[in-house]
Amino acid sequence: MKRPYILLLLFLFHDLFSGDSIARMPPLNRMQYHIHRWQILTTPAFHIVFPRGYDSLASLASVQLPGIMEEIKEATGMLPEGVPHFIIYPSIDQLYQTNIGADRELPLTFPMTEIKGRRMLVAFDGSYSRLIRQLRTAVVRMVWEQYSYKGKEEVPAEHISDPDWFIEGLLQYWADGWTIEDEEQVCIALEDQGDMAFTIAQPVAAKAFCYFLTRRYRSDALKQILYQLRQGKKTPSAIRLITKRNMETLKQECVVFFTGRCRSTASFRQTIPEAYSDTLFRSHIEHAGARRLQQYPDKAGSHIAIVTEKDNKRNIYIAGGLPAVPRIYPVCTYVMPPWLQQHDPDPYPLLLWQSDGRLVVVFPEKGKLKIRYFNPDGTFLSDRTLYGVDGVESLARLRDGRLLLSAYRKGKSDIISFDARSLKIRPLTAGTAEYTQLHIDAAGRQLSYRSGYPSDPVYHPDSLSRSYGVYIQSLHDTAGSRLILGDTLYRKSRALQFTADGNIVIAHTGWGILRTDTFPASGIDLPRAPFVSPWVSDFMADRDSAVQAKGSAPVEEPSVLQGILSAGHTGAGQDRDSLLRALAYHRKRVKPYLIQLYSAYFSAKVNNDYFINRYQPYKAYLGTFKFPDVGGMALAGFSDLFEHHHFNAGYRMPVGINGSDFFLRYENKARLVDWHLLFFRKVERLAPDADRGWKDALGRPYPAAARVKTHYYELGFHYPLSYNWSLGLDLALRRDRTIFLATEQYSLTYADLQQWWNINTFRVSGSGLRATANPMLYRGWTAGLLLDGMVSTGRGQTMLYSLQASGAWHQPLGAMLHFVSRGQLGYSGGNNYMLFNFGGQDNNLAYLRDTSVRFGQDEPYAFQTLVTPFRGYAQNSLYGHSYALFNADLYGTFFHHLPVPFAALKQLQLGVLTDVAAARRLPSASFDALWSWGFSARTRLAGYPLRFDIAWPAGAHAGEPPVWALSLSLQ
Repeated sequence: MKRPYILLLLFLFHDLFSGDSIARMPPLNRMQYHIHRWQILTTPAFHIVFPRGYDSLASLASVQLPGIMEEIKEATGMLPEGVPHFIIYPSIDQLYQTNIGADRELPLTFPMTEIKGRRMLVAFDGSYSRLIRQLRTAVVRMVWEQYSYKGKEEVPAEHISDPDWFIEGLLQYWADGWTIEDEEQVCIALEDQGDMAFTIAQPVAAKAFCYFLTRRYRSDALKQILYQLRQGKKTPSAIRLITKRNMETLKQECVVFFTGRCRSTASFRQTIPEAYSDTLFRSHIEHAGARRLQQYPDKAGSHIAIVTEKDNKRNIYIAGGLPAVPRIYPVCTYVMPPWLQQHDPDPYPLLLWQSDGRLVVVFPEKGKLKIRYFNPDGTFLSDRTLYGVDGVESLARLRDGRLLLSAYRKGKSDIISFDARSLKIRPLTAGTAEYTQLHIDAAGRQLSYRSGYPSDPVYHPDSLSRSYGVYIQSLHDTAGSRLILGDTLYRKSRALQFTADGNIVIAHTGWGILRTDTFPASGIDLPRAPFVSPWVSDFMADRDSAVQAKGSAPVEEPSVLQGILSAGHTGAGQDRDSLLRALAYHRKRVKPYLIQLYSAYFSAKVNNDYFINRYQPYKAYLGTFKFPDVGGMALAGFSDLFEHHHFNAGYRMPVGINGSDFFLRYENKARLVDWHLLFFRKVERLAPDADRGWKDALGRPYPAAARVKTHYYELGFHYPLSYNWSLGLDLALRRDRTIFLATEQYSLTYADLQQWWNINTFRVSGSGLRATANPMLYRGWTAGLLLDGMVSTGRGQTMLYSLQASGAWHQPLGAMLHFVSRGQLGYSGGNNYMLFNFGGQDNNLAYLRDTSVRFGQDEPYAFQTLVTPFRGYAQNSLYGHSYALFNADLYGTFFHHLPVPFAALKQLQLGVLTDVAAARRLPSASFDALWSWGFSARTRLAGYPLRFDIAWPAGAHAGEPPVWALSLSLQ
């Protein structure tokens, strides 16, 4: 019993240096609908991985990344370590299907070392400018994770509490800079919320705070703050060291700073009409608990299509009977990956009212783009599959019934027409450019869109670049288009609608503010601005200072590109263009992607899992369920870049000389159906009870010392039905040998007990758990069904099956209380039975067995298993071939928000519990029932889950002493 206390001392020592942990999302299913042939472009500075046929995306990224990395280096003073991989997916919904990140390591344990690869994922959504922004964001976030968190999975407490809003704003500021749209949102927030705008966790408020620090204090204030964070300072302390002000004072100064700026532009700001606003200019509206609310009125104004977002689902409704008595008709639901917290880049579902009153809905389903039609009352009419298209950005309808789509395929964006009857697709645009934000006039003769292509004259011919702006094109002249309003240094424009007289309404930032104006279709430039906005003044001042700094820089100073290519040894005067060409795309540098090992790790962990000990053969273990001994598991493994192929090995040595475990596992996740191969070898000591009376075929008692050797071979399949539900099938062979040790002369002749088993397992599992703000607590449900069939070969051949069902419900009760209820049912049958044994807790470090209960050699059992948790009773207190178990726990998180120095104390949860179990023994037809009540405490020490339970028997056993358990478990 000394071992748990030694472990506690190690945990407490390590916990002084451990950070707080955050609630983690339970593992969810990835849906691999697309199989790509990947290619890789290798350069000295970065690697770009892209699907075959999408070379245009790799080309664009290769010429943009050097400039992006230089800008990030200038802003942060750092670059990603090593050579990063940029993985480009053809569309957002295909990016959602990736396995990358699906398997997360457990929270950091003691001791543990881990090395991970450098990968950044981006997705093309039809816009090359937005792809460049994604690349900037990816580099910024990689720098932050690499240099701030040092690759740790555990986030320090100071980064997940109040200053977290600043960190997120800081990353977005480095990725996007400070835009006119940002300033407009701040002005609106100050007008609506006043000083509260900078006390809530809004990214725009945090970006505004970062911008304020660079304008009021130091131009490099953010770089200096990052340096302090790297030295281990907390966020408020780092800001105070640079500005000599505390956080609250700075927030008040920031409010005053922006209040003055907004007041000077208030008379020029206009509100964009709600009917034409989109995610760029519209803040999300909270409605009925939904995180997002969009309205799409039809032309008659009698129906409105509504999109709400809640619990990773976007629900589409139709509100009819307007404006009298509205009725709500559900239409359909679009499910998004539940492991993501932000779904704003996902544009789906796209909605459009047709002139005949029908509603058109476009969204991806099972890897394909679907177009569905509904009546105004929500009745489903028909659907079509949009083949040959990766994604759609916007849509409109022609008078002849065809749909116009701003779509993209093979990394190229186009305006296409789609005939729902013939399923034919015809492009209306040509050339290398993006075509987004599609609109069509009332006569159906002209269409407008935003278009452009970023210039990169170093590598591409100038003819490939195209000025960004709003274009108009005739539907009958697919070759020509006219630029109505082009972008300038700080002017960005987009079309909103056509007016009845043929003019076009455009939202733009031409005067340094966000506004809308009506322009003739022939096109006209903006008049001279009547004033200079503060944003423009700052923008031009920064631009002039950057030009002056560049002109005064010494010629001999090596650039970041030179440092990347030659480790800082490039001589003076090297041609910058040649450096860029060395990094740019060329077809000769592209190779097919082969399996590339991106990570390797080694970890040493205290481990007490069952692994294959979920079931133990009854005969091989002489009627005693052998609880796994505490031991250290050393794990090593690697996977390929996409995590399609996983190779893992482990070796576990229990404390003392009780035996060892060893396993090898390969897992393939390249397609929709996952499969794995497993080999496991286990050796453990067995101390048979001499009073049990077990004898061999000659009537001799078995010796008092034995070892059990197990060889286990498994082939398994996993089929995801949805993000939450999946099917599993495992086919296994198991060989168990009980070897009796020669402790005396007569025991030398004992033959080994040997059995071969074929074990087939079918499972249905589902999880709807969602992480909460409190660590180790979730909201939602879990459910599972398990069917096992066992067949033994050789002498004593037998067959049995076991059916078990389980479910759990997690429900927060306010800010500090959390209720968890669990239920389990089990039944076994066949020629023999499963012995379900109750008592204790899973992963118990100090288990207790009732040695007065002995199972006979002639009992009709072939396998045995331990059913947990059942607290308040020792193992063997209740058993049978069928059972029912119910657990209820109420936890309180009393220390999570207190400024305590120990992470384990901060995460400590105290609770009350009750367990009720019933089991039926053979040959009895009735159930024996027991129940208990008690208290529990659980936390994490050095990254390990640890809990203490003490429970008192109740009912007929009331008055008996309590039973306590110390376990490496949170369940």
